Amino acid sequence: MPTWLAKLLFVLPAAAPGDDPVPRTSASYVASRTVSLTAASDGQPIDDIEVWLARDAEPDWKAVEAKREGDRGVLFKVPADGRYRVFLILKNRAGASSDPPTASTRAHTELVVDTTAPTLQIHDVFAVGGPASRIGTVRLSAVEENQAQGGLRVFYRPVGSDQEWTDGGSLQQGGQMWTWSIPASASGRLSLRFVMTDRAGNRARADWNALDVSAVVPAVASTTPSTKTDDWPDLYVESTTGDGSPRPPTAVDVTNAASDPLAAGVVSVEALRQRAREHLASNEVPLALARLADAIELEPENPELLVDLGEALFKAGRHEDATKQFEAVLARNPRHERALEQLALTLATRRQFPEARERLLVLIQIQPENADHWLHYGDVEYRLGNAAVALRAWRRVLDVPGTAIIRQQAQRRLRHFSHPAAMAAGSGG
Repeated sequence: MPTWLAKLLFVLPAAAPGDDPVPRTSASYVASRTVSLTAASDGQPIDDIEVWLARDAEPDWKAVEAKREGDRGVLFKVPADGRYRVFLILKNRAGASSDPPTASTRAHTELVVDTTAPTLQIHDVFAVGGPASRIGTVRLSAVEENQAQGGLRVFYRPVGSDQEWTDGGSLQQGGQMWTWSIPASASGRLSLRFVMTDRAGNRARADWNALDVSAVVPAVASTTPSTKTDDWPDLYVESTTGDGSPRPPTAVDVTNAASDPLAAGVVSVEALRQRAREHLASNEVPLALARLADAIELEPENPELLVDLGEALFKAGRHEDATKQFEAVLARNPRHERALEQLALTLATRRQFPEARERLLVLIQIQPENADHWLHYGDVEYRLGNAAVALRAWRRVLDVPGTAIIRQQAQRRLRHFSHPAAMAAGSGG
């Protein structure tokens, strides 16, 4: 077995590298699940490269499929976001650089794969100080596991202007309050853009309508955030992911951010929808809402996105807002099946049973062989006191195609509510 050992030169996302990388930490942060490694071999030829991964603190290593890139490079994919230990085995005619790794094998490098943009919400912005020293203060909420030091910057321009954004510098954090020194050249009413960049290069932005830096309060005054008005609403996240972004790991790309605070990879609507579904499945509702907001900005008239948003709002407990989303879709297409179904369930949750019944009857007219609709229709009729109608609906579930779970639910209802006492409870108005 030869004595040379794989040595990693750099770790980059699959796209081309950007400018001005910052030094790597003990782990390299990448914004893509497709990763490229380049190995050094002390001048010896490399015929093949094996890539072995171990997830986070798990002891077991697994070989992954890899594709060669040039003489010393290798390209591979990781299955999900997270932290990975990486070990390479280089091979040529003389043999391999190492045996397969074991639980005690030390990794050649570590990766943190993060393809999710931060979530950023601005609550209030104000300024304190005097003409010679003005401090901007922002109260915000941010969701980001891999926040970069100096990763939140502010950009400004005069209100109503289309001129290029000016970089106002990075912000310093103190709890939920962040501060920055307002440049002497800034004056009057300013539009603000806050850009958060995580350690992998993913970005989110949030805009603030106006801050009058000429009317700052004295520094000795209370720093309690000013009361918001209708002119200064909370502005929810507008984000982009760094998936496929041409930036090196851990680079806070300030140069690009100053000219275009949203410079990032192009993300499809379907990719954003899929990300939102994953967040909902993990009960990460604020992140799901943020991804859907990004998707709707790209396709604001897409009815499927609006229904997705309604479902996420429902899961967040915002039933009234969810109702409005479903109704907006049905105003354009009264027979949109998913909007009808979700609206019916939302109305039933809000105990608006007559309105829920109305939507379910439309659904049954459209899809008379749908077992789910008959089950829900029976539930609503029973809540309205129409036990006989409910029983007929639940029996109908057993006559049409449906899943085993739906059939079991219908059978359970028929057993519990067919006896005279239940019929009496479900009769009348």
